[in-house]
Amino acid sequence: MSKIVNTIKAVVDYLQSEEASQKSFGSKVKMKELDAISAFFGLTKREALVFSAVYYLSLTKSSVSPSDISQFISGSPYDLPKIVAQLDKLQKNRLITSRGNAKYDSCKVSVDLMIKLEKDEKPHVNRNTRMDFFEVLDRLDEIFTYRFDEMMSVGEFYEEFDKLYESQTNFSLFTFLQRKRINMREWPMFIYGFLRQIQMDEYGSVEYGIRNLYREYSLRYELKKKFIEEKADLFRKGLIEYPGKDLKSKESFVVRDDAMREILGDRYSIMMADLSTKKQIDGAMLPDSIVPRALFYNQKEQESVNILHALLSPDRLPVVLKGLKDNGMREGICILLHGSPGTGKTESVLQIARQTGRSIMKVDFSQIRDKFVGESEKRLKAVFKKYADFVEGSTDTPILLLNEADALLSKRINVTNSVDQMNNSMQNILLEEMENFKGILVATTNLIPNLDLAFERRFLYKIEFCSPDESVRLKIWQDQFPKLAHEPGFETLALNYALSGGQIENIVRKAKMNELLFLKQPTLAELKEMCENEFLVQTKRSVLGFRSEA
Repeated sequence: MSKIVNTIKAVVDYLQSEEASQKSFGSKVKMKELDAISAFFGLTKREALVFSAVYYLSLTKSSVSPSDISQFISGSPYDLPKIVAQLDKLQKNRLITSRGNAKYDSCKVSVDLMIKLEKDEKPHVNRNTRMDFFEVLDRLDEIFTYRFDEMMSVGEFYEEFDKLYESQTNFSLFTFLQRKRINMREWPMFIYGFLRQIQMDEYGSVEYGIRNLYREYSLRYELKKKFIEEKADLFRKGLIEYPGKDLKSKESFVVRDDAMREILGDRYSIMMADLSTKKQIDGAMLPDSIVPRALFYNQKEQESVNILHALLSPDRLPVVLKGLKDNGMREGICILLHGSPGTGKTESVLQIARQTGRSIMKVDFSQIRDKFVGESEKRLKAVFKKYADFVEGSTDTPILLLNEADALLSKRINVTNSVDQMNNSMQNILLEEMENFKGILVATTNLIPNLDLAFERRFLYKIEFCSPDESVRLKIWQDQFPKLAHEPGFETLALNYALSGGQIENIVRKAKMNELLFLKQPTLAELKEMCENEFLVQTKRSVLGFRSEA
């Protein structure tokens, strides 16, 4: 037990003794142990006496009233006014908390303070001296935590908040809200969301925040209505947003990244890097980890790939982005690669990233979708936030690869069920993110005819990948089997089998597996047989389904 707690215990033991029962409230303040408590907390002896009583009663009762304290100390109801006066000072020094509507009808010493006293730590006291950024942040977090844990009433919460605001008017969070001319009624909700975000909780709850930070039902209703309709100042001035667009997704809100950056300034990259950036860097495909592969293209595709390679080269991209910015154009580079499966879309992105020294943050649509309404939207929103963090911590702008994004880019449909609603909401989110995107986004899709028209103008480059023609197929076969390339009839692999690059890769893998199993290289006849089997699979797929018979 700590020194200060032992001293409080000595006072409590005395109050419970027969000797103390024979003395009045006034004469009891002469105890010598009260000198140590008074010095520790900066209290008068009478205040130290009342605090000792509240401390003990808080251990034995769920709540403590002035009558409980009066009975414990003196047993006389006439001492109540004096005790309430002492409670007022204790509350102002944040040594007790009050929950009731009437003043101090339910007060106690918080568990948090008890833990501090067990370590002989002095509690934070109110002061008007200038505090640094992190001291104000700690105090804000403490005030909001006390309120949400119901260790402060709503009234006490605003008393403490006003004191902090009046003494720390130059704090960047306060000056930011003043500069944006945000209605002060909305400040607590913004600060709540801000604190959640720097703690990596990401989202603030609209219902939970309004219920705990506002007392009057009329104000709760008014503010909740403004949040649902997105008419609050915080929405109109672009400081917060919803992860999704449907009504159900409005359960949570997030402070926009540009607002977080403006408030935190130079501290942003460190404070917000914590887990999200580290996860993305750890999970990213670094350029050195990408296996080099030779790719062969039809002439038109080769020209397009050459343009992308030049654009994303480390020496050219900064020049291009600066030029776009100077001309008032969007800085984001959004690229769509479309075409049949196996034509090299994803592999092309990997090789361009490797050659230009860029990391890749790869996201598959299947990883984002969730069966619960609103969760998929949150995940998609989180993808772009994490990518922004990734960009912040990278020397060269990484690539955000949305792989197999067919469902995400397809035409929006009339809503008939929750799945339709989710898909439309996710498309709205993607359209908004692309409108304000800064970085390099590459999306791949197999179904270009079904592309929503709203996405067309947002993709700066739209490159079609077709199955390789005969000359390109021959180059692929020669690259994979150089020892067989000079055999008579080798070119028939390219001439007779119109396979995609992905299908040829399947045959190469089978041939390699056979070589490992039987310790011999494949013959041209064996390769042709594999082509026949692969081509047969392709032919069968083309006639699947119902068809009418003549």
